Amino acid sequence: MLIAIVTALITSLEGLRNLNITNKALYSMYSDIVIPTDYVQSINSSFLK
Repeated sequence: MLIAIVTALITSLEGLRNLNITNKALYSMYSDIVIPTDYVQSINSSFLK
């Protein structure tokens, strides 16, 4: 029983750690690619008006 609890705890912590890494990567991708692209699009739109 104790081994099962420890194994589940380790698995859960590893999953949370990997989710945190994925979250940081997605945020970095969003802030480095999407926001500048949106800014350029708004400049282009303002220029065309």
